[in-house]
Parts: sequence; structure tokens; C-alpha cells
Amino acid sequence: MYELARRYFTGHGFATVQDFAWWAGITLTDARRGLEAAKSQLQSEVIDGSEYWMSSHRLEPAAEDSGVHLLPGFDEYILGYKDRSAVLEPDVAPLIVPGNNGVFLPTIVVEGQVVGTWKRTLKTKGIEIMIHPFAELGDTEKLVLKEAERYAAFIGCQYSK
Repeated sequence: MYELARRYFTGHGFATVQDFAWWAGITLTDARRGLEAAKSQLQSEVIDGSEYWMSSHRLEPAAEDSGVHLLPGFDEYILGYKDRSAVLEPDVAPLIVPGNNGVFLPTIVVEGQVVGTWKRTLKTKGIEIMIHPFAELGDTEKLVLKEAERYAAFIGCQYSK
């Protein structure tokens, strides 16, 4: 249980023991045992009355990191937590799982917050990426479009809006 707890909290950072139990499909008692065993490798912080755990070795973001990310539909950023309210406003949560059918749409994340969804369509002459923000993006829209261009380049396609 030590290794599972250590890897979960190292990979997911800022997570609660309840998140770990939910993600691993184990009892809260077993999750607490795993956390207790891994505590020497972790650090905690209390936020709004809840204790969050993360790796004691924190990485700094790359200098070129804009804080904007296009994540796939079933990314751990959303699925790795029981309580997603830190990164996703509860009123827009249904927009990433339309019909509540368990199929998660790809998300747009800006400065840690899910702000919309996106869709890619591969075409003969490149890739079309459509963004669907939950609200007006303002100046951030340029950064989202730049991230879409970066994604297209990564997969070796010409980008078109």
C-alpha cells in the first residue's frame, strides 16, 4: 500500500486521502494506512479545512509554460480526484460529461482551472481544432489558440481554426 500511496500523491499532488481511496477503489482505512506509510516522502497543506498531500519534491514549471493546456478527455487531471471543485466549477461540470454518460470531453485548462472543452478533427490537409469555452476567454484566447497550434505541430499536422 505504501508504493501505491506514494505514487498517487507524487503524481497527483494536492490530493486528499479521500481522493486516493476513491481513485484506487480501496477503503478509507486502507488509504489511510498507505498514506501513513508514505508520509515521510510527502508533505501536507491544509486548505479550507481539508488536508492535502503532495510530493515533498516539487518541480517548477518550464519557463515557456503559458499555463494553458489542452488535455484529452480521460485525463487524470479530472479523473484522478473524487472532489474536482478545485479545478472545475460545479455548475460547468456537466459540460465536460454531456448526458452524464461517463464519456469525458477533452478540456481546456488555464492556470489550473478547466475553462472549456475542445475537439480535433483530422483532415487531409491538416487538423481542425475547435474550442468551446464556458465563458468569454478575453486575452487568454490567444494563448489557447497558440496551444492548439503547438498541439498540431506536435502531431505533425498543419493547424486550421
